[in-house]
Amino acid sequence: MTEVASQVGYLEASIAQVTSRAGVSRATFYELFKSKEDCFRATFVHAAGLLLDGMRRAAATSDWRTGARAALDALLGTIAEHPAAAWLVFIEGPASGAGSEETRAALRDEFRALTEAFFEATPSDGYLLDISPTALLGAMRRIVFLALANHAPDQLPCMLDDVLAWVLSYAVPVGESRWTLSPHVQLERAPRLDPAIAAPIPMPPEPERVPRGRHRLPPSVVARSHRERILQATATVMTDKGYADTTVADVVAGAGISRDVFYHHFSDKRHAFLEAQRRGVQETLLFSAEAFFAGRTWPERMWNVLHVLTEAITVSPGFAHLQMVESFTAGIAAIQYVQEMTTSYMVFLQEGYRYRPEAEALPRLFSQATIGAVFDVVRREVTTGRAAELPRMLPLLTYISIAPFTGVREAARIVEEIAAART
Repeated sequence: MTEVASQVGYLEASIAQVTSRAGVSRATFYELFKSKEDCFRATFVHAAGLLLDGMRRAAATSDWRTGARAALDALLGTIAEHPAAAWLVFIEGPASGAGSEETRAALRDEFRALTEAFFEATPSDGYLLDISPTALLGAMRRIVFLALANHAPDQLPCMLDDVLAWVLSYAVPVGESRWTLSPHVQLERAPRLDPAIAAPIPMPPEPERVPRGRHRLPPSVVARSHRERILQATATVMTDKGYADTTVADVVAGAGISRDVFYHHFSDKRHAFLEAQRRGVQETLLFSAEAFFAGRTWPERMWNVLHVLTEAITVSPGFAHLQMVESFTAGIAAIQYVQEMTTSYMVFLQEGYRYRPEAEALPRLFSQATIGAVFDVVRREVTTGRAAELPRMLPLLTYISIAPFTGVREAARIVEEIAAART
């Protein structure tokens, strides 16, 4: 299952492929597992165990700096040795659906617990980390995905020093409170958008239905209306039912069109999903780019970009769910497109390397890790149904984005100033 799912994806993996690769009969498979999902769940637990084993041992150390290095070294080395297992844990895991969510949640909780163990083991004359375990996991997911997608898992152990440097960029001396645990990370109410920035609109706007019977509308208007309705219905239905359980019939019913109209525009539900995914990304990126250039300083520009991103999510929750959640269940092409979208946002971080002299020599891996951290925090809120709260989280998201380049205390000060001006 590890090999098959990492090559073709969980949804495309079949019991026949698994039994053939394993060299066993279907009868033997069903003696051990109730279903494909049951087998995948067991495989996921096994793969996660391989990756977490080194972290578990390292968490026992009394010095979190030594422990963090040992944990990252073990994790990166294990991924290089077992890339298929890493793909399952970091990328393919959500594809197995709601039935495996409890298992995945337990493993995420263990990762957070291990991270907190490092925090608690900080020596009295040392440092502690001012960043959440969710953000750390997002950074690792991004780094691992790029290495696996580029067929370069063997390069991961060579990135140890750069990854550790990024983690330590959020370190603060013991005795100072962690800003990420303060009330300043979340606003009491949503901030106002800078008047110079265009507010995101729903993507796509709800089109009017084509009148029944004879009408004089041009064919292009009719085709555009049908296409937009299908994209909207794809996002809405899949938010409710999930990609795996949604059928073309569900989308047709939601769009209020015929099956013939659907197949005139799209070859199957995956085609419709990918087009809906692409549409949402293009619109959001355009608004984000415009917002970036409206800021006076680089931190303000990053706030603007994240403000537009979070606003776009709140006005188009269905399309956000497609991007942040269902993309991991719709196959490798959908996953790759989301990662390409995430890469596009890295361009907004490039100015950070020129923000102060100390930032000029920072490894370029900082951009990958930082954007991965930000998007995983956003994805957590979308997944748990709290997308509407994201604009209030702008201080935290901006802090994560700029702290490696400005320094953590300067980042906290800047974010609080911007927040005060915008609320």
